[in-house]
Amino acid sequence: MVVVSFLCFVPRVGFCEEAASDGKTNVASEDNKTKKVKYKKIKGGLKNLLNFARSRKSMVKELNQETENYENIKKAIKKERLEKGMSTSRVQKKYGKGVIILSDDKNAEVWVYKKGTESHFTLEKIYLNFDAEGKLIDWRHEGISSSSQEEL
Repeated sequence: MVVVSFLCFVPRVGFCEEAASDGKTNVASEDNKTKKVKYKKIKGGLKNLLNFARSRKSMVKELNQETENYENIKKAIKKERLEKGMSTSRVQKKYGKGVIILSDDKNAEVWVYKKGTESHFTLEKIYLNFDAEGKLIDWRHEGISSSSQEEL
């Protein structure tokens, strides 16, 4: 028996055919055998499901933006367009902001870029180092072999 929070949202079973008055729903499964599934109707269940779908869409959009920013910075380094002395605002406008921004007690910052599909613990990342005045002082690309670094 599967308990679900919305009448016709039954995971891995199939689709709803009809609701019985005894609190059970007949559900046709992929092998066309009818199974009894008990459901629990929750107030606001559909609204919660729709909100979840919207937040999922927003998360995917944000992850895609992280990857785009990473690829933009990677391309700028490869084509030697990233210049020492660039301001944080100029870097952000041209290439997007890093996924992680670290600050020290002297107001220097490190911006970390990574692909949106990668975890924060993966090896491949790009680090941009800014001084206290917000000027780019250097960068490094970690997590790739030295031959790949030359290709970058």
